[in-house]
Amino acid sequence: GAGGKNAPPPSSAVVSSSRAVKQLPRLRVTGCSDATVRDMVEGTYSGLCFNHSRPVWKRESREGEIAEFDVLIYFWDDRDGDEQCGWWFGPSIGGEMVWAYHPSKTSKSPPSSEWSVPYDGLVDEGFRLEAIGAAGASKPKS
Repeated sequence: GAGGKNAPPPSSAVVSSSRAVKQLPRLRVTGCSDATVRDMVEGTYSGLCFNHSRPVWKRESREGEIAEFDVLIYFWDDRDGDEQCGWWFGPSIGGEMVWAYHPSKTSKSPPSSEWSVPYDGLVDEGFRLEAIGAAGASKPKS
């Protein structure tokens, strides 16, 4: 039988390793000073997948909300230059449209403060991102 002894070791770039995604904490975003951006980025996020070896989170829809697009928090490495490298809020991974940016290259998860909102603006001192426990703690979707 296929004992799998010769199988290559699992790659760290597995995109949707669902066990790892399930272990990600949920995140809460609060305190955004920019009225336009606030409506889009504030809320609770749950783990979605991985991109450039770091987790991606997606905002959970609010009750009664029909979202016109996804809101993701993701990391982009320096393949497109240093100024593109860091953590981003946007509707798609690596897309042109973005709402907030943090230049950290070393953080394994999105930093809790010092985000530029809008992405090319000043640091929003009130903007906070906090972990609020694992997604698995909520009741399972049947």
